[in-house]
Order: sequence, then C-alpha cells, then structure tokens
Amino acid sequence: MVDRLKVALLGLALVSVGGGIALGFEPVQLREGRLVGVEMTVDEVRKLNLNELLLAGRLQPEAEPGEGRRRPPDAGKAYLILEIELEAGKSVGKYDYTVQFAGRDRVSPCLAMARGDGVFDPRLWEVTADESGLAPVRLLYETDEVEGEVEVLLIPALGLTIGQPRVGFKVEGAALP
Repeated sequence: MVDRLKVALLGLALVSVGGGIALGFEPVQLREGRLVGVEMTVDEVRKLNLNELLLAGRLQPEAEPGEGRRRPPDAGKAYLILEIELEAGKSVGKYDYTVQFAGRDRVSPCLAMARGDGVFDPRLWEVTADESGLAPVRLLYETDEVEGEVEVLLIPALGLTIGQPRVGFKVEGAALP
C-alpha cells in the first residue's frame, strides 16, 4: 500500500512532512498572498461532515467548528492540500481556484478550507486576513490517483476576467490502493 506521494513544484526540493510529502520551496506569489506549501496524501484529514452540520441546523462557519472526523479520500483518489499565506487585507475563497492534471479533462474543485492547522470546514467559503499580517489558509482538493509524473495546474477562477496566470507543478507517484 502506497501512503505517500512525491510532489515537486517547479523542480524544487522535497521535504517529508507527516503522512505525505510537502514542498520546501520559495513561495509562489498569487494575487491574495503566497502559495507556501503543497501536500498530496492518501492519509486521512480532519474534515467536518456537511450533511451532519446542515441536519443539525449549523449552516454558518464557526470560530470553533469542532474536531471533525478523520476522513480518507475516496477509493482511487488522493488529497491535494494547498497552503496559502494571505497578505494583510486580502482574502481567498473556496471557489477561487480549481486544480487539473494536465492532459486530463477532470477539474477538481476545492472541497473545504481550513484556517491554519484547523479542521477543514466545507461551509467556510472565504477567509480574509486582517490588517495585522499574514494569515495561513489551507485548501483541500480531492484528485485522481497519480501514476508516474503528472503536471498539475492551479487554475484561478478570476483568470477569465483579470488575466491571472495559472500556476503549474509536477506530481510523481504510484498507483494508489
């Protein structure tokens, strides 16, 4: 069983972190801040269950959303986690970026966001940094399994209106269980 995938952004060095491989690289500037980390893993992540929240009448994101449940990706899938440090006064939204493997039709939307190391909350649709400085945000995507080296594109939704460039990086891995 393969539980780790290698991720290489723009040919930069890899650093092992927890259940996956994260990147050690110079941050990539985005419109709202800097992309400071990428991790691809088949390990479980802490994520809130949207259906349970809605049935309980908890429709809005909360400052302390709870621990969530540890959830693995679906069979044949992997999680791709992007970490962005927001600049003062800037925001990033759940619908701001999609990811796509080059040469494949499937585009993966963001499933949930997390403030810092918090639990992924599918109700959280935007995080704004206050004026005091950088705010770390993680975006969770579920992607297809990876075999060999595949280029991944981070596609900005606003690219259609303001000409924001795509960010590309390569993923190398083996077939997932």
